[in-house]
Amino acid sequence: MKATYKNWHTTFPHSGKGIEYHYILEKIIENRKTNWRYFNNQRKRLKYNNPNKTNPPWITALDYGHGKAGTIEWLKTMAPHITVHSDQLLNKYDLVYTGDVLEHIEPHNLSHTIHSLQDLAPVNIHIIDLTAAPHNFYYDPVGAKAHVSILSTSEWQELLESHSHIVDEMKTWRTDDPTYGTRHRLCCLTKKGKRYQQY
Repeated sequence: MKATYKNWHTTFPHSGKGIEYHYILEKIIENRKTNWRYFNNQRKRLKYNNPNKTNPPWITALDYGHGKAGTIEWLKTMAPHITVHSDQLLNKYDLVYTGDVLEHIEPHNLSHTIHSLQDLAPVNIHIIDLTAAPHNFYYDPVGAKAHVSILSTSEWQELLESHSHIVDEMKTWRTDDPTYGTRHRLCCLTKKGKRYQQY
């Protein structure tokens, strides 16, 4: 991979500051509500009770491709019950999420990356940019585009289900952007072995 891409945040100092990904927060809050008895007992330091078996509590998470950790800092305020790591300090997590990361990974590395993330946690959440980068937005002087993996929704689903996970939820998110114009993102939640439902 080219040196400029490895040192992305030096080349583009305004990128990677973190976005308030409300879809990720929404899913974290849903999980807490499902396991309210577990978290309530933990808060009161009461005897441990069996958590929800179909949707176990998310206590640890990994922000893969965290940039400057802006999303992590935001989640510390909005969801302090979950510990989010910026570096892989554990062998297993309850949740791994990415925000605007997978589209920057070259196609021949995508499958390996997704498989590795699925091996780290039974639940993955991905926010994927479906919008091609503007023609003048490059990460190296040769002209390779910043968004090197622009796939369709069905192609992302097939890729995300090629290992041990199945897509449990898939939504599109549309925003106005001064650089891109209209920007389309895909919000995906995958779980190990859970049946797929189209939303």
